[in-house]
Amino acid sequence: MRLPVSCVPDAQIHDMQWCDNRDVRPIKIICSPARCYSGRDLFDYKATLWSSWSIAGLEHWAFNGCDTGFTDHLQQIVSRLGGLDVPTIKVGAYGPGLSWYDIYMTRENAVAAHAMLDGKRVLPAHWATFNMALHNWDEPIVRTLKAAKAQHIQVVTPRVGEVVTADQPFESDRWWETVQ
Repeated sequence: MRLPVSCVPDAQIHDMQWCDNRDVRPIKIICSPARCYSGRDLFDYKATLWSSWSIAGLEHWAFNGCDTGFTDHLQQIVSRLGGLDVPTIKVGAYGPGLSWYDIYMTRENAVAAHAMLDGKRVLPAHWATFNMALHNWDEPIVRTLKAAKAQHIQVVTPRVGEVVTADQPFESDRWWETVQ
């Protein structure tokens, strides 16, 4: 039996280049720059374009930083779109050493990225799911909260599946401390 390559119908798959956009009413999805390796073997690590995603709704802008290193492309995004309501920025599965630094951010870089994106509050991503790095599973959020506090940045930490609404208050708690 041959498995399908994708369960998504071909008509719903759209190739996009950086800065391309597509209307999916009532929102607009913008393919935004990112820097990461995207290959699946030793020799094709630059074979495809890695992207982040900016999502424009009727009233709010969101950003999903995916896996990206800290570069000036974040400034390019905000100069095109303006400040973002809730940037989602990866904070986990890093290090040790500098080999990952070009394609991932430190937690402190994630806070700096949030400031560069002119976000109202930040939603840390890519942490507290499963441990695929050599740090403790909660180290990314602990370091992120410390760096954000020093910069007076609000961090939103929902439980998996919990809804965050851009213009509504969200009361974060330290739920991960009860899970260990």
